[in-house]
Parts: sequence; structure tokens; C-alpha cells
Amino acid sequence: SDSGSSQSIANKQQRLKHLQRKHTVREMQAKMIRYNILASYLLGDVPSSKYQVKFGARALRTSLTCYLDLSATLEDDYQSFLSNESALNNDSGGGGGTTQQSSQYHTQYNKECQTHDEILAYAALLHSAAVIRSEEKALPPASSGGELSSSMMDDSGSGWGALLSAFCGNVAATSGTNGPSTITGGSLGITEKYPRWKWALELASAVQEGNYQCYFNLLSRGPVIDTATPSPPKGGDAARFLIIARCCASHSLNMVRLGQLRRYNHSFGKGEKVSARDLARLLRFSTTADDANGERISNGSSGGGGEGDKSAIDFCRDAGLPIGEKDDHTMYVVMKAGPIKIDGDDAIGRICNAGRLNDEFLFGSKLSFAEDGGEDAKNAVEVLADQLSSGCGIGEDSVDDWENREESNEEITANHSMVESEKNMNDGRARMDEDNVVIPAGHVMRNLIL
Repeated sequence: SDSGSSQSIANKQQRLKHLQRKHTVREMQAKMIRYNILASYLLGDVPSSKYQVKFGARALRTSLTCYLDLSATLEDDYQSFLSNESALNNDSGGGGGTTQQSSQYHTQYNKECQTHDEILAYAALLHSAAVIRSEEKALPPASSGGELSSSMMDDSGSGWGALLSAFCGNVAATSGTNGPSTITGGSLGITEKYPRWKWALELASAVQEGNYQCYFNLLSRGPVIDTATPSPPKGGDAARFLIIARCCASHSLNMVRLGQLRRYNHSFGKGEKVSARDLARLLRFSTTADDANGERISNGSSGGGGEGDKSAIDFCRDAGLPIGEKDDHTMYVVMKAGPIKIDGDDAIGRICNAGRLNDEFLFGSKLSFAEDGGEDAKNAVEVLADQLSSGCGIGEDSVDDWENREESNEEITANHSMVESEKNMNDGRARMDEDNVVIPAGHVMRNLIL
């Protein structure tokens, strides 16, 4: 009898270790997904001889598939966590720590649901980018090796309906026999616990309806998280999600701009001259906007002129619209002079792969270098760095809890020292690597991924 009881306890302990390992692997795969999304954007200008987009897409798809497969039993895993822990306490004559363990599992479950919501939103945005690309008739079909434009939801289809099918397959059909409320004790339904996925669906809906300004506004603002959601994301987590979500959407921003430009070309007067600045604002190449009094305001960046105006002019030129220049050297585009028509491999390449053209829109600012110096070098990316550093707590979370392994005080201190050293070294500003790729500071990158 004693040997049978000991074997039962050992089996339950092994089961708990197995469940903990699944939790750890899910965390690792989530980090790999963030890394691959960031890498695919940051390396957008690197020639194919040094970085092949198809390999990046394959790595991203592998991470997504692995994560979603492991998350298919998320609800049941935590039900099993609770039942095994409770039985283990009873078998060993304990019981005092059951309430505390249950509370820890509730907290961990809520965090995993947030991560699940985050990853599903990324998958939805990547899939939406692929659909938007496939529906743009002014461009040739996407090449299999030159663009990150293939569907990330192959099992659910290739059109817009795959978004709902994928959610039903990954969440609704695998939410456990008793529903999430049996773990969290809350009254939220399934979809209410996935606000980021719902936000990605709103973005897809805006594009389908041709409401392109709504699309850009949603992408600028980010999802609205209900305060009733268990353990709502902190500022750093929200900032991280919005940056990576924009990286997912960046592969289709030019297609959305084409749709918007086609509408402007139809609605403006014949031969009407629209300034580069106005087009930069309308096509969201700049973060500059008008306030309530009509004054030009900037979103903490160098937007409003210069590079944003040039990008808008270059985009319209690639789209086949005539470009002119006034006596004061102000550039403009002539509307209704002809249809949108993209000719030439170079123009097609620039439209399909914008590279790092969208840095200002994605990060809220151009990435500035450590040697720029001066007060003007303090920009939105540095604010983001501070927010991420305070919100994500990388010192405590830098090592995964593998079989209850915990960091020592010395390790935590060392991690904090390394982060502070990086922050002091370049004050949160970007750096350029040997391939001339501009990347955010090391501690910003670490917090975006971890």
C-alpha cells in the first residue's frame, strides 16, 4: 500500500513537471515568434545574398505552428495543474499550500492567456497582410522567395474567413470542457479574454470595407483593453505588443496606401495638384497631424517634412502618377491624370518590399544614433526604451523557470548591471551593424523579445 502510494505521488510529480515544461516551451516559442517578426522587419533592406526572406518566413511559421500546437491544450493543462497539485497535497498529508499554489496557477494562467491572445493577433495580422497583398491587382502575384507574404494560417484557408476559422480552431474548440471561468473564477466569455485578437479582426474589417484611415488610426492607437480583463497588460507589455504588431502589418502598409491613393486619385479634381506634405499626412508617411486649431503638430518625431514628404512623392511616382515642382521647390502630385499603374521591376520591388521605410510609423520616431547627441536626439524610441525597461522587468524574467529553477540574487544583480551598462553606453539610441542595418539599442531589443 505504501509503495502504491509512493508511486502515485511520483506519477503526479512527473505529471506536474511535464506540464511545467510545456509552459516553459510555450514561453520560448513566444519569444522566438517575437524575434522572427522583428528580424524580418529590421532586415528588410538587407540584400538576399545576406538574408533570405523565405528562410525568415519559414522560421516564423515553424515557431507559430509549434506554439499554437502546444497551446491547443492550454485550458486543460491548467485544469490538470490544479487537480494534480491538489491531489499531491492530499496524498502527502499537506494542504496548507494548496490555496497559495492555486492562486499562483490562476496568475500564471491569466498571463498565458494574454500571451496566447498576443500570438494569435500576430498570426492574424500576418495573414491579413498576405490577403491584402494577394488582392492588389496592380501588382504581380507574390513570389515565394522574395516577400514575407504567404499565409500563416494554411490549415484554415487563404482568405479573410480563415481569421475566424483559426480562432475557432485554436481557442473556441479547445477551451476545455468546463470553460475558462472554472480556473479564473471570472465571468468573461471566451472572446472577451482575447482583446488583441479582436483588434486584429477590426483592422481586417476596416481594410475589407475600404476604410483605410480607420485602419491607420487603429494601428496607431492599438487595442483597447477592458479593465475587467484579468491582469490587464502593463505599459511596457502594451508598448511591446504595438511595436511588434506594426511590424506584422508593415508588409501590407504600401498595399493599403495604394488603395487609399486610388481613392484620392478618383475623388480629387482633374489635374488638381496635391502637395507632398498633404500626401505624406494622408498616406501616413509622417506622424505629423493638425491639432484642433489647425496648427501643425508632431508626434515626438522629425515628421511633417523632409523624409516623409520625399517618401510620399516617391510612392506616387512608383504608382504612375505625374510629379511636379513649383518655383519654391515644393513637390506636388497631379491627380486624375491617369490610373494607378505600377511599371518596372524596381517600382514593383519598392512597393512590395518597403524595407525600413516605415520606421517612423512603427516606432513613433526615426531611430537616432548614439553619436547624434543634443536634446533633439531624445525621441520617441528612447521613451519607448524607458517604458519597456520599467514595464517588462527583464532582470527577474531573463531566465526561464525550468523545473523550478530560480535565479540567485547574484544573477539578478548581474542582469540588472548588464542592462544599466547598455543603457548608459548609448542612452537608448540605435546603432548600425556591419551590414549597415539600423537596430534599436540592445536593452530595447531584449525587452521587445522577452
